[in-house]
Amino acid sequence: MHVIEAHNDPAPAGAPFLAQGGSPGRSGPACVKPRRGALSRLRAPRTSATSAQLRAFTLIELVTVMLLITIVLSLSAPSLKGFFAGRQTADFAQTVVALTQFAHSQALAHGQPCRLNIEAASGQCWVTLQDAGRFVPVEGDLGRHFAVPEDSSLRLVLDPPDPSANYVEFFPNGRNNVATIEVRGRRGQLYQITCPSATEAFHVVTPLEAP
Repeated sequence: MHVIEAHNDPAPAGAPFLAQGGSPGRSGPACVKPRRGALSRLRAPRTSATSAQLRAFTLIELVTVMLLITIVLSLSAPSLKGFFAGRQTADFAQTVVALTQFAHSQALAHGQPCRLNIEAASGQCWVTLQDAGRFVPVEGDLGRHFAVPEDSSLRLVLDPPDPSANYVEFFPNGRNNVATIEVRGRRGQLYQITCPSATEAFHVVTPLEAP
């Protein structure tokens, strides 16, 4: 009977080493990847000096942006001021159109002549209604005086011309004086509120639409 003896011989030098996580053909201990948390702990912490530098850099950026905004606003302020002034002139022209429509409706409703008064000297206009032989202010918000924007002007041109008349009259039969009301803005832009005939409504002719 033959006895087979088991020998636990150490692996020869240079032989492949297999271990958990290892691979054939590599000698030495297995390469184990460190965990992510371990890497973060190995990083050098940010020093207070570095944080201070970052805060200072951010403050410089903020100051620079604010300076640029201030410069841009200072350069564009005149243009913005002119834009808003032009917008006010256009809005007032639309207000005059609304007053002509209101005077027309009041003449029809009351069966009495109604006037849109134009005072060039003060730059104001308002609506009056004939009552017992004289013209009196009408009630309501549209019965008050409306003034042109600052540095703007107001002028009435009747057709045919009548220098003594400072109003556009609306009659109970639906007709009215043929006239043009000019509103000129501070920068010279001219808005004309006009009606081509005695039976047509007033409308605005803007500076771009003027011939």
